[in-house]
Parts: sequence; C-alpha cells; structure tokens
Amino acid sequence: ACLALLSRPEGEWKKVPPEKRRAHVIGVIRKAIAGAEEHGKEEIDFASACTIPLKEWKSSAGERWNLSPSPALSVAGKTGLFRVSDLFDPRQGVTPGGCLGIFLLDEARAAELKLEKKLVHRAIKSREFERWRTRHTGRVLLYPYVVKDGDAVPAFALRAASQDALDFETPLDEREKEVRRGKALDAGTIEKILAHRIGKGIVKFPNTARYLSEHYELLEGRVFKKRNIRSFNRRWYEYLWPRDPKLMLAAIPRIILPRLVKQVRFALDVEGYLSDDGCQFLFPRHGASQGIDPFSRKLSKAMGREVGLDETLLYCLAFLNSPYAQDRLVSGRRPTPKGFYQISEEFLKEIPVVLPRNKKEGESIIASVKRLVGGISQEDASKEEARLFKVVTGILTNRA
Repeated sequence: ACLALLSRPEGEWKKVPPEKRRAHVIGVIRKAIAGAEEHGKEEIDFASACTIPLKEWKSSAGERWNLSPSPALSVAGKTGLFRVSDLFDPRQGVTPGGCLGIFLLDEARAAELKLEKKLVHRAIKSREFERWRTRHTGRVLLYPYVVKDGDAVPAFALRAASQDALDFETPLDEREKEVRRGKALDAGTIEKILAHRIGKGIVKFPNTARYLSEHYELLEGRVFKKRNIRSFNRRWYEYLWPRDPKLMLAAIPRIILPRLVKQVRFALDVEGYLSDDGCQFLFPRHGASQGIDPFSRKLSKAMGREVGLDETLLYCLAFLNSPYAQDRLVSGRRPTPKGFYQISEEFLKEIPVVLPRNKKEGESIIASVKRLVGGISQEDASKEEARLFKVVTGILTNRA
C-alpha cells in the first residue's frame, strides 16, 4: 500500500502560475509515490509518501491507522502487552474555579498565615517538572477537604450534613441572630460571627477559616457558565471540581503529566503532589484483570525476581516517554493554535507497555529510568535516553 501525505504547498508552489498549479500538485504527488514505491519513502516539496505493508492495515483494523513512515504497531491480541489505559486510571488535577491566587501560595506565606498543615499540600505546576522527574518550587495548595471515616468531606462541615461552620448566612444561635439583626453580611459581621464560632470550638481549622473568610466576597461571588458556585452544590469556599479528595490525598506513587504538551513529558510522583487542572495524574489501577497487579506479577516472572510497584512504574515510564508514544501523540492529530497536543484517554489507549523478552532487557530498562528519575546532567540524560529507547524500540518492534 502506498500513501501520499500532504502539507500546505510551499517552496516552488509560489513560482507556479495559478492556471498550472493543479497540474503541479498532481505531478509532485506522482513523483513522491513513484519514489516511495522504489525506495520505501520519498519527500518532494510539500508531499511525503511511504509504503506501508498490507499486513499492517489488516492488523490495525478497528484502530486509528498510523499513516506515518514509522512502523505501525497494533496492540490488539498481542501476548505480553498491556495498554497504558489498562494499567492506570487517569485523573485530572483539581480545579479551584477562579481565585487561584487565594488557594495557591508560597510555603513561606502559608507558614506566615499559620494555615493548618492538614489542609495545605505541596503543589506543582505543569511547567515545573520535566520528563521523568518532578521539581517542586516551594508552592502549596490550600485544599479545604479532609477524609473522615473513609469519606471525603469539606473541611468545615459539621455533624449535621446540612450545616457548615463557615455558613454565615444561617445563624446557629441567638447570639448570631443578634449580630445579624438588621445588618448586611459584610466583612465586619462575618468577623464577629466567626470569632463567636471559634470561641465555641465548632471551627476545626480556625486560622484557615479566618484566611478564607477575609476573601468571602470574592470566593462567594465566583460564577461559572453564568451560575454561582453554590448552584454546583458547593459551599462558598470549596473548589469547583475537587476531583476525589480520597484519591488526590492518598499517599501512593503515581505518574504525573501536563494536560497539553508538544513532547511527551511523563514523570514519577512519589511525593503525592497536588496540581490544578493543567496537570493530569495516572493512578495505578488495582483489582482489574488487566491492571497494574497482574502486570507486576508478569513482569516479576519475566525478570526472575519480585518487582514492586515503584519499579513497575519506572518500567511503564520508559514506554510513556518513548519515541513511539511521541509519534502516536502527533500522528493524525491536529495541534492547538500554539502547537500543543492534548494527552487524552484515547491517546493512552494507543500506548503499549510490553513485557521484556528476558531478564537483561527488564533490568536495563529499570536501571536507565532510575538514573533519569534520580537526576543527571542533560548530556548524560540524552545518552541514557538513547540507550533506553533502543531497548524499548527493540521490544516493540519484536512484538509488532
């Protein structure tokens, strides 16, 4: 099978008279196809052509076709091969929903405010980590949620499900009714009500409560899609999309990545960082027949030793950051106007993680990724990646 891929005509195109441009385009395509039939690949001006074996079209039936000159790889029906989407559950970062500057602070500022540590979590932005490893720059997210009796709840929720220690619109006793009588719910009124509730001991995180209450007007007035934040069943101080606090706050290793990239950039996160929705997380999928647990067992068998979750994630990173993953990211997809590509669930379905053919290959991959995650010079990293990707490409080509 032979295919010509066209980009916008450039170069000689501008020199061709308008009445001859159609014939010129056809001629260039024919030359590219003829060259591809003879040499396997040909590029002429705006046309690029390559030959693709018919068996590749048959093996990839039902999947997105790879029309690039690089070898196609079907992940259907292969032994020893898992999709990334089988091994991980993707989750988007949290979305405060406006007023990010109130929630995202420097560690020093959070310490100065004496914000309770249970609600303050180390944060990372998408531009603050590189491929393989994260780099924390001292910022934190005030995340007003706690996990209580196995359930995630807003930090200031009271025993009664409908009550909240920071619900200033509903008086809790006669004293508060007196404070509110005939007065607007302004900063002064809120300060008095909050001081009263702190004195009664019903506000669990008083310093954070004072800080958030100082910004009540801004936080309470947030609007999304012409709707106030309360209409999303959120309290005034909550995030618009807190995701699953039980999962986001869990102390488990995960893989983190930017939502939009020009080049695949997956990194290991063993610290349990929080991030806004500019990042995504890949949480290991446990309890699934094609999940991380059976993959770890098969990887252990292939390597002749026990391979734990940490090393399994390192092994997966080699395939997520591979040239093949980069090719699948850009091939047949349209970038944003600024040249970025979205890391979508559909993309993750196309990335295979393949068991090593022998113990030597497996150990080589894990050792290389350990060095890259640990941090080495840019020159050494380039050499290490070249060695690593040679092994990974060999595994993928053998399985294809």
